[in-house]
Amino acid sequence: MVSGSIISFGVLLLSTQNLIAQDVLCKKGRQDFDITLNSGDKFAFDTKIFYKAKQICVANYKLGACSGASVSCSTFDLNSNKECHWGDVFYITDFYKDKRYCLTTGPDDYRPDGDFKIEFISNYRYAGEGLKCSVACRDGRDVKKTKKERSGTKIRKRNKKRKTGKKSGKKLGKKSGKKLGKKSGKKLGKKSGKKFGKKSGKKNKSASR
Repeated sequence: MVSGSIISFGVLLLSTQNLIAQDVLCKKGRQDFDITLNSGDKFAFDTKIFYKAKQICVANYKLGACSGASVSCSTFDLNSNKECHWGDVFYITDFYKDKRYCLTTGPDDYRPDGDFKIEFISNYRYAGEGLKCSVACRDGRDVKKTKKERSGTKIRKRNKKRKTGKKSGKKLGKKSGKKLGKKSGKKLGKKSGKKFGKKSGKKNKSASR
């Protein structure tokens, strides 16, 4: 009975450790986390209040039974410059782009494409209040809506291109027709007038002789 209770207690400990490992708390130094997002999951990515200097906190998020993720921060206060090139910075990196945040402007329902990485990097100087963020799995309906919106915008762009092409074609046709007609008429009139005048003049002279 005693051994059985010890084993069950050990299993409970392991399960709670695995659950806690999904939430990220940046404490000090270098920390790395590997997290899989499944349907219904929502995990924290936090720092301590007035975080430590010289931190590199990295969390790699892989989409499991999850079509997309959303990142939002309720508290966000980092010490850096306006361009986020110096000081403490918060990064979200996916396959296509690298998004950076600093000062008091954090992500609000930011949606990375596919698997992604979150990094918090602090330098050796002053610290801000810190950050409290959540990483959540979006459901399939939300993803389908975004796909429809994207396809809708593509169709609208194509229709606009077709309309502009037709309009420009008509305008160019009218303008070019008028310009070419006027120019060609003037040139042909002048040239033909000169030629006909010379030829007819010669013939009239010969006839009078």
